This record gives sequence, structure tokens and C-alpha cells, in this order.
Amino acid sequence: MKEHTISQAVILAAGQGKRMGRLTAHLPKPMLRVNNKPLLEYTLKKLPKQIEEIILVVGYLQEQIKDYFGQSFSGKKITYIEQERLLGTGQALFICQKFLKKKFLVMMGDDIYTAQDIQHLLAYDRAMLVFPVAADWKPSGVFGAIQADPNNNLIGIRETKLKPGESGLINTALYVLDQHIFNCQLQPINSKEFGLPQTMLKLPHKYPIKIVKTKFWQPVGTPEQFEIAKNILK
Repeated sequence: MKEHTISQAVILAAGQGKRMGRLTAHLPKPMLRVNNKPLLEYTLKKLPKQIEEIILVVGYLQEQIKDYFGQSFSGKKITYIEQERLLGTGQALFICQKFLKKKFLVMMGDDIYTAQDIQHLLAYDRAMLVFPVAADWKPSGVFGAIQADPNNNLIGIRETKLKPGESGLINTALYVLDQHIFNCQLQPINSKEFGLPQTMLKLPHKYPIKIVKTKFWQPVGTPEQFEIAKNILK
């Protein structure tokens, strides 16, 4: 592990959250409320003190996010970048390129992470937080199944619906990256989107992505997962 200055966090908050149904008909998913606070606020509160600038990638009903958070949060400057067309997480990061320096955090605006995991990742030049799935974990939706080499470096990812009883490592979409990612060609995951983890696989071997395991992560992609998240945050 290496300590390098990191002062920026890219938060991906542009999507509509179609799987949430009526919950996001008039509200961006990161603005879903728990205890009268949006999910995104819980995420921002967990950012390490080293983070001085938050780059929020917005799109769907973005004015609600801008009106709520304004130009700063807890002393951290907020820069808004509009993802005009929702072309995936890879494209969402690449439109931020000119605003980014050295290395930076990248994370989802509505999933639940721990502050300790976020802080831990800062010790690496490039890293991906993964969640070890046990056989009794009840999957919901499509996840990125991760392959790592004996040195715990990323070597593969497969978008899949996990089957009950299946175990392995899945991507939590929390990363530390640096400027080398922008030398890679964006990689498609389907006919409409470019995936960030798939693009990360194109980094040369001299710029490995370290796989870091977590004991806790709660995705928020369905109404059922949102109910779980509410219980956790309460």
C-alpha cells in the first residue's frame, strides 16, 4: 500500500433507478429519504476528511439534487457534472476527466458503505472494494462477479445474476483510481452502456487494481433493498 494525496470523490448519481418503480417516478434514487434525509446525504457524511471536493455526476431530475445540496457539503466543495445521456458508469467517470487530479474516489451515490472501508481504500493507488458472497446470501439483480489473481489484483469481471447458494466476490462499485484510467478505451457492457470495471481491466499490468474485501455493503437497487437500507440507517 502507498499513501498519496487524494482530495476528490466522484459520486455517481445520474441514473433514474427504474427498478425502484413508483418510488423514483418523481424523485432521483439518491434522494430517497430515510429519517427525512436522502440516501446521498448518508454517503457524503462518510467521506474522509481528506476529501475537499465532491464531484457529483447528475442526470435524472438533477435539479432536486442541486437544490438540496447546493455548492458545498460540510465544507467540501461540490462540482456538478451532467451526464446528458445515461451511457454507463464508465462514460460517467470519463466526462469528469478534466476536473480530476492525481487519484480519486469513485462510488455510487445511493449504496451504503462504511466510513472505515472508504478510508481504507485511500491507502492504495488503485483499488476495488468487493463483497464476499456467502452461500446463504439472497441475491437480487445483476452483479459483477470478480476474479482476482493470487496477489489479490483484479483480472476479470462477469456481469451475472447470482444463483441461490452461489458464493464468490462481487463488485460494490467503490473504487480508488488515478489518471491512468483515462488512457484506456471505454469498454461496453451492452449495446447502450460503457462499464467502468470493464474499462479498468484494460489498465496495463504495471497499474494493477487491488481487490479489497469488506464485511458490509448494502446495494439499493430495488424497493426490497431500500427497505433493508432503511432498517440499517435507522
